[in-house]
Order: sequence, then structure tokens, then C-alpha cells
Amino acid sequence: MVVLNKFFLILVLCVLISAVIKALSISLVFAILIGSLIDFHDMAKLPYLIDHYHQHKSKDTAFSIIEFFDMHYGSKAEEHDKEEHEQHKGLPFKAPDNTSIHSTIFVTSVQKTSVESNATEVTYTNFYQPSSYSEFCPTIFQPPRLG
Repeated sequence: MVVLNKFFLILVLCVLISAVIKALSISLVFAILIGSLIDFHDMAKLPYLIDHYHQHKSKDTAFSIIEFFDMHYGSKAEEHDKEEHEQHKGLPFKAPDNTSIHSTIFVTSVQKTSVESNATEVTYTNFYQPSSYSEFCPTIFQPPRLG
């Protein structure tokens, strides 16, 4: 009875540990995926984005979030950036401060190059064979023989 209880305890612990490892693996995969799609440096600027939206909202109560994004990231962005350029440097996805560089190299043609050498070939003729050499090898693995 005591052995059976220990067995079930070990079984439950193994299942829990495997579940924790699986959950940790999945969360790491999502962290890597999200980290490759979104620059977290810009995510740290979101509080400034919200404050800047409230500044515009305080000037005009009918100002919507769609107008805000159109004014800062859409068709009106260039004109509006001229007015408040210094304030817009702190907005996410505005300043070119990317911390990663992605490059792709395409090789379109390969040219064969040859190197000519004036080296001479040195050959050695050494017919030394160990004293234990025999034409008959007593092993089962032998190369095939002609005729």
C-alpha cells in the first residue's frame, strides 16, 4: 500500500513537471515570436502615446482615436509632424531607432575561378610493409577478389 502511494505520488509529480515544462516552452515560443514582430523598445513608449492623445483630446473633445492615428501615422502625418516635430520623436514607431538589422544576400551568378600553380609534385616510393603483413587476412570482412 505504501509503495503504491509512492508510485502515484511520483507519477503525479512527473505529470506536473512535464506540464510546467510544456507551458514554459510554449510561453518562450510566443515571447520569441512576439519579440521578432514587435520592437519592445517602441512598446515602452506607449504611455507617451496615450499622454499625447490626451493632449489632443483636451484641445478638441470631438477628437477620436482614428483621427489621432491618421494625424500621426496616416495621411496627415507629414503635415502634422512639421508643427510638433519635437513632441513626435517620443511616439512609438516614429523615430528610426531600430536595434536589429535584417539583411538578405542574393547570389545571382557564380563565376568559376581557377588558380594556376607552378608547384612541382613530389612522390615518395616507400615499399616498407610491416612484418606482420600477410596476404591472408583471418577476418570475416575481406574485400572481393577477381577470378
